[in-house]
Amino acid sequence: MISVQQLIAVSVSLAASAVTPQNTSDLLLLTAGTAIPLTTRIRPYYTAAAIGADFGTGGLEYAAALQWFGQSPQPARLYLGRWAQTATAGQLIGSTLSAAQQLLSNFTGITSGGFSITVDALGIQHVSGLNFSGATTLPGVAAIIQVALTTATIVWNAVYSQFQITSNTTGAASAISFLTAPSSGTDISALLGCTVGSSGAFQSPGQAAETALAAANLFMNNYGTTWYALMMPSINSDSDHTAVLAAVNASSIKHFYFMTSEEGGILSSSSTTDLAYLCSQLNIPRGAGTYSATSLTDMISAAARILTVDYTQSNSAITLAWKQMPDVIPVNITDSQLQTIIAKNWNAYVATNVESGASIFFPGTTCQTGVYIDTQIGADNLAVAVLAALFNVLYTTTTKVGQSDAGMHTLVAALEGVMQQFANNGYLDGSGSAVWTGAPFGPIATGSPLPKGFAIYAPPVATQSPSARASRISVPIQVAAKLLGAVQTVNCAITVNP
Repeated sequence: MISVQQLIAVSVSLAASAVTPQNTSDLLLLTAGTAIPLTTRIRPYYTAAAIGADFGTGGLEYAAALQWFGQSPQPARLYLGRWAQTATAGQLIGSTLSAAQQLLSNFTGITSGGFSITVDALGIQHVSGLNFSGATTLPGVAAIIQVALTTATIVWNAVYSQFQITSNTTGAASAISFLTAPSSGTDISALLGCTVGSSGAFQSPGQAAETALAAANLFMNNYGTTWYALMMPSINSDSDHTAVLAAVNASSIKHFYFMTSEEGGILSSSSTTDLAYLCSQLNIPRGAGTYSATSLTDMISAAARILTVDYTQSNSAITLAWKQMPDVIPVNITDSQLQTIIAKNWNAYVATNVESGASIFFPGTTCQTGVYIDTQIGADNLAVAVLAALFNVLYTTTTKVGQSDAGMHTLVAALEGVMQQFANNGYLDGSGSAVWTGAPFGPIATGSPLPKGFAIYAPPVATQSPSARASRISVPIQVAAKLLGAVQTVNCAITVNP
């Protein structure tokens, strides 16, 4: 039998899949809550109930979760991160036990169990004589062990079906070893899922306290493409907020920082030490804050509303002004106090005097004068979409993009598609009446109409310098684009004749 492959050769090549733009819809809530081990650092949550199960229902995490998931449309996910705001304890996180491994019968037949453990640098402690014959629950098993384990705390975590052991000390020297066999009695280290061979078990060493800036930089450097917006509601220093705000703005990966403050000075025009004033002096566009009289998490509701915008849909762009903030108590302030807030580039969820008692978020600005939150976040979405589109042109082509006018047209076509998308979603003014008011470039003059809401100019390749051509750099592509903007205040004059 001959091989037909010598007569007919067939090969199939799979084209490279296009990359997706940077995620701009997720928020990272960074707190000092201890539910997430330092080794893990970050965890996604999809319901407020799941956050309550891990962190309890009395802290900042659950309050923020109610406001985040209570917004409409409802966000899909919220990331929580662990900030070592104070020195942390070393931990041993046991493996997730299967249903069979959780059977109490595995323990109740043991009347003299034990294990060996090293906590911090105290040497090996041999725990022995553990009698589980009367245990009725796995928390009860942990309680029996706790009586004999004096240098650490052991608990059964029912959410993750694992035993967790935490040192009684904190700091860089705080540590828990994997469990080994005891000096006498029945070895229960594997039953607890806490040996070096237990699948999924891991050590989480303690560490010294880290600053808010150090924590923010760690999450930007290590997890920066996982999330877009950041909140750190447990910060208790305005200087920490401003340091994080500056770092977020300087990040090479686009991020946005949300803040809430209860400082009364925000309402005073003479105050120059409150957070709103300090942030306004930095003149930073990728940050925004709100004043609250009751909660340090209120801004997360506004964040949830703007981050759920799907810029691939038609007429999806919004302004944050006038939006509702479910689960947020509106502040009852005067007109002059609102004007003070606005002058400091700050925001508030305010009660109005309309008969229905409606409350609104206003004015929806960043920490930079004249820049609205939706404008800046929309610009970030536009930038990452353009980057992905141009990257994919070069990444997915099976040959090359020629350094010719035809090659430049390929790049311009990809760019045109993104710009049209942002005209369709309402971020850019695609009404047909837009006019370019910026400086002229190429054939686009000041006062030129922009019927699409944008115009793209790429000069001929023949105008390139020899060095640019030799370096395989495209011609400089320029775009004139006009924002659609939004109406937030109205003037209406009515004249009535007798």
